[in-house]
Amino acid sequence: MGKHFLETSGNSTKKWVINLSLTLVIAGYIFIIGYGLIQYLSNNEEALFGKIALIAIVLGGTMVFGIVVFERISTYKKDPYRKIKK
Repeated sequence: MGKHFLETSGNSTKKWVINLSLTLVIAGYIFIIGYGLIQYLSNNEEALFGKIALIAIVLGGTMVFGIVVFERISTYKKDPYRKIKK
């Protein structure tokens, strides 16, 4: 199931495989990061300042990611050229 499969299969199959693989990669990253955060935050030997700083970084990154996704969706809805095939 290599390069030849994606070239000969239908366009919808190719998009489905790409979307599934991206979803699995993103979900894996989220699970690994979540596990690491839980382990770090539940460790009583770590300094409180480090825990607060890590929480601030994660919240800030999540907020920026959410803003970017929201802007991308709103721009896509208003794009007059979205129905033109490339």
